[in-house]
Amino acid sequence: MACIHCHKRKVRCVFNEDSNQCDRCLAKQLCCVPHESQQGRRADLDTEEASHKSSNRNHNNAFPSKGDDSLDFDASFDILSVFSQGTRGLWSISNSTTLSHHVISSRIAMPKDGISTYIMCSCVSSLPQGANSCFGVFKKKLDSSDVWHLAVVESFFYLNHDGNDIVHLLEWTGSISSDGSPDFYNSTTSENFQTHFTKRIFNLGDIDFVFVNKVRGNTFPNVTIPDSTRSNKDGGIQCNPNGPDRVPTNLAIAVDRKRDCNASLSTSTLSISSEVEPFFEKVNKSNLQQRLRKKLKLSPMFELLLAWTRPLPRKSRVDTHVCVVTVSKSDGEHLTPADIRSLGDAEGLFFFPSLPTGDESRPNVQTFFGISQSDYSHVKNSINGISPSEANKVLSQHSKCSHVLCNATSLHQSDMYRYTKVFLSSDVTPTAAVQPGSSTIDLPEIDRQINYTVDCARRYSEHIPLSAAIVDPTLHDVTINNSIIQRIIIAVGKNGLFTQRSRSPHHGSLSYIGKRRINTIAQPNPSEGDTSSYWYFRKHINMCWWPLLLKVINKLTFQLNILPQMVFFHITALLPHLFPNDFPNGLRDFCLFAILTINFVNCIHVDDGDDLGCEVDIQVIKALAELAECTDLTTEQKLKAKSSLHHVENFGTSSPTTCGYQIVSNDEDIQVVQFFCSFGVGICHLIQHRWTHTFLAASYSHYTSAPLF
Repeated sequence: MACIHCHKRKVRCVFNEDSNQCDRCLAKQLCCVPHESQQGRRADLDTEEASHKSSNRNHNNAFPSKGDDSLDFDASFDILSVFSQGTRGLWSISNSTTLSHHVISSRIAMPKDGISTYIMCSCVSSLPQGANSCFGVFKKKLDSSDVWHLAVVESFFYLNHDGNDIVHLLEWTGSISSDGSPDFYNSTTSENFQTHFTKRIFNLGDIDFVFVNKVRGNTFPNVTIPDSTRSNKDGGIQCNPNGPDRVPTNLAIAVDRKRDCNASLSTSTLSISSEVEPFFEKVNKSNLQQRLRKKLKLSPMFELLLAWTRPLPRKSRVDTHVCVVTVSKSDGEHLTPADIRSLGDAEGLFFFPSLPTGDESRPNVQTFFGISQSDYSHVKNSINGISPSEANKVLSQHSKCSHVLCNATSLHQSDMYRYTKVFLSSDVTPTAAVQPGSSTIDLPEIDRQINYTVDCARRYSEHIPLSAAIVDPTLHDVTINNSIIQRIIIAVGKNGLFTQRSRSPHHGSLSYIGKRRINTIAQPNPSEGDTSSYWYFRKHINMCWWPLLLKVINKLTFQLNILPQMVFFHITALLPHLFPNDFPNGLRDFCLFAILTINFVNCIHVDDGDDLGCEVDIQVIKALAELAECTDLTTEQKLKAKSSLHHVENFGTSSPTTCGYQIVSNDEDIQVVQFFCSFGVGICHLIQHRWTHTFLAASYSHYTSAPLF
């Protein structure tokens, strides 16, 4: 059996019985520990390793130092015999103002008292503006001696200036106390605190920078090292899930944002023009809520009624329109949840849309060709530069299957917003077929009948659709350009943080940002040990450009969230009321995480993980049943409850998925042909610039087609 060091280096391990070590560890003065295979061990992390964590520790050096350490760690930490993967950075104070850098490849336990030690913080989904007052470590890229420095961020600056992106740092250049901690931790005023630092300005491309958490040593007065820096599972050190360490507010650092410095974090140049008229208008909530409180305060269901009748954040303008699409089987029968979850013969394929040739006999129907994963790149290259008719022939020749869907985008006439709601026909949902001016499209190939009509946007608001889509620039708030795209690639890599997606194969860049479900979290690594917590990424990110990416994501998600809060009003009203512990910030917790994609295409799938489960369904159904029979509600309010009850009984309760699309190109005249396809429903939407789409991804099968330009 090889030792852990020989196994890692993939070299022969020759064990010496006299020294009880292998020859390589003996020569390099390493701790020789037998390697234990981790295959098949994922299931026992919650039992055996947790219960034996204290008996399986070794008091030895768990990491090779990259520099000449002046500190002796031999008796100050423990190696935990707990499976982990990858490496993480650990920094400790040396005898000067520089830091000793270590790369740990195992889980480590150490006391809170001792020489100041910092660990890489990878939970960085929440940062203040410009990362102001956050702690980090940095080194110059041209410095071959690997000298790291402790610093506090004054601010990162991007975009609104000529030249390189820069950062203003306060580098620690002060003294060290006798206990091995920097003296600035004893500061009680901002003036005294800043005397321990020297301001530095760097081009971001010239340094390596990492946010950190302090895991050992003295800290600020009345502040202690958080218990969250210790794993509840194995007791080892870990980064703080609340983000990097920050300077206390009483020692706040002012940010120099002078315009003549050519530096600003502001993304105002990327914002949507104020001249664009929004589709939705704000609701005067205060007056409505006061009247509702007076009316409902005597009811025994007061809290539930107040939650249900609380005004939504927006409503459609009175002069706007919506295209209402109702889907049934070809014979008019209602579709079942099983019908719309079907993958048919499309599973595992990438789909290319047919290109328009000018002789289409069915203008509202779009054909898609299924291409195998192995043929995807070949087919994409084969149709490059040829005519639409020739491209359709190539796609047809390589197609494993094909299907047709109703192009919902083509159902609109000249409406610039193209607001669309898609329903399944039922006894309680709107029936577009009986409305004046309604039309019908038959799709016998997939056993679907599409009825649609255009009406006032404020109608049908009492019913819950499967999806809603609109082209409204104000829902995006930020315009993405090539400059932003390049910075995103620097921050998370060309392929994003997650090169694989468990629910469906994909091509393009993909990154998850924010809280993720426990069953989607990977194995623990040296700085992330408590797998019962929410961690934010697993692969390396470039933290120099992370604050910009985070700000853009936050601005986009804040605005895009308006649409699902209005469309899926039953979730908006009931979940924060029924589950207050899961929504401590109210509707601000409506979006758990963001998925950032670039040039993205994926295979057909159903997002089962978005389903909130039977326990949630039971409580939601109980509340809706009470509301549907409540005499204190208006007819409209009871209709909303009955429609919601019917919907939850059929489809359950699930988190809505909201997608915002922007087409970024150097050529303003370029035409992009790419569709979001609701395969199970029989509908597809042409993806347009600043298009927003919210839908129940756990209810029906869907995919994103390959883009054609």
